Amino acid sequence: MINTEFKSVVDKDKYEVYIFRGKLAFPLNIAVHTWIVINNKGKIDRWDLLSPHRRPEKKYGYIHKNVLKPTSWFYKELEDNKLIGKVEGLIAKETINFIEKNILNYPYKNRYSYFPGPNSNTFTQWILNNNPKVKIKLPFRAIGKCYAKKIK
Repeated sequence: MINTEFKSVVDKDKYEVYIFRGKLAFPLNIAVHTWIVINNKGKIDRWDLLSPHRRPEKKYGYIHKNVLKPTSWFYKELEDNKLIGKVEGLIAKETINFIEKNILNYPYKNRYSYFPGPNSNTFTQWILNNNPKVKIKLPFRAIGKCYAKKIK
């Protein structure tokens, strides 16, 4: 999904949470990178875990806010970036509140490792673990997601 498509899907009168994935470059192309985009009634923010050399609007250790466009990966709008899932309404509002209030509580905000984690997929899975009403499952290729199974 590219950003122009995404903008046409967003409902600025709703609470929405989107989870995306993008492919990694060779030789890591067996894995995917996941991130979260929230729509807080028209205020769009992207949250993901990236290497520290990026220059985001806000940064909390390796956690970045709005360093890239909502659907871009590696500063590109790639059509193979995929929307994994979306929630809206009360569940989305609760998830947005969790993210905004607990971002500094992420236990691995100052650590990053491609394999086995913690990485971007660990971060996304941590948010899902703490919001069990969100029934989105990360893909098998989201290496690092299992690193977060025991953390809340």
